[in-house]
Amino acid sequence: MRALVEREVAERSDAERAMHRQHLESMAVPDTRPAYGRLLVDADGDLWAAEYSRYPFPPAQWTVFDPDGRLLGTVDTPERFDLQQVGPDWVLGVWRDPLGVEYVRRYPLMKP
Repeated sequence: MRALVEREVAERSDAERAMHRQHLESMAVPDTRPAYGRLLVDADGDLWAAEYSRYPFPPAQWTVFDPDGRLLGTVDTPERFDLQQVGPDWVLGVWRDPLGVEYVRRYPLMKP
């Protein structure tokens, strides 16, 4: 918890740090977190389950299951890429540069 508070406080302006630290330290922190954060279904009916990630960071790894629940594998997405749609051989989403500017990006999906 301490590392999370320090990281969050460091992202704030000098004027906001003390108030934000007090707010974070007063919050209850759960002992566990969800296994998955988001779910998507692709063009083939496969289920994409995203690893849990803390807002505003999009998930970087997805676990893919076929319609019968069999594990097909995992897919790593680029950092700062928010996956929105999966086609037969591509993924589509929004990528944010370090300044937060959004770009629509489509990447090829290479299946084994």
